[in-house]
Amino acid sequence: MNLQQTEVKTTSPAQTAKVAKSFAKKLKGGDIIALYGDLGAGKTVFVKGLAIGLGIKKRILSPTFVFIRSYPFKKKDKVLTLHHVDLYRGQNTSDFKFLGLDEIFNSKSVVVIEWADKIKNSLPKKRYDIFIKKIDEKTRKIKIVIPSVILSVSEGSNSSKDLKKAAQILKSGGVVVFPTDTVYGIGCRWDYKKAQERIFQIKKRDNIIVKRNVGQQRNEKGCVLRGGRPCPSASA
Repeated sequence: MNLQQTEVKTTSPAQTAKVAKSFAKKLKGGDIIALYGDLGAGKTVFVKGLAIGLGIKKRILSPTFVFIRSYPFKKKDKVLTLHHVDLYRGQNTSDFKFLGLDEIFNSKSVVVIEWADKIKNSLPKKRYDIFIKKIDEKTRKIKIVIPSVILSVSEGSNSSKDLKKAAQILKSGGVVVFPTDTVYGIGCRWDYKKAQERIFQIKKRDNIIVKRNVGQQRNEKGCVLRGGRPCPSASA
């Protein structure tokens, strides 16, 4: 499963749970999963699949009336906790302040949030966004997105895999930013062909940085605008 951006269709709750179970294998302490979808889309089914994938045998109950339910589990001999948060009954941001979400956003927890759109602006940027759309009574479209991915490669390392990953991010609609001889660097969209060609010409550069879905302005060539000015190498 390519976690940069993955889209899959399921035709039963069991298939939705299976997707979540597979996805859970990638999770580690500190991960946050924000779930989006209408009522009945299958968010709780997805959480149940996550729990199975994490090795949790306890029955997963919807925390609609209590907001949070927690389930301990082990991964690589580490004791972690899955916090299942359901914000359906909350009306506004002030309703959620007493939950102490900041306290469970830590390296010993995996947090999955249903109705995450209610606090989207308050969520950490480093998270998984999962959108579940109801197509019909049986079919669901599940889209998994990482809003921000940063990749660093040092000079002299075997960076071919990282460069291929950078190209994948470009093709999936992300933004690739890497340094030039200036302090500004260059950033270009996936459809800026010259950037795609240059990404494979920088193996000897230090600190290759890859970001996707960065909220920055771009000029007509697709180059990221920094401080109101185009990147110095935009015309290169």
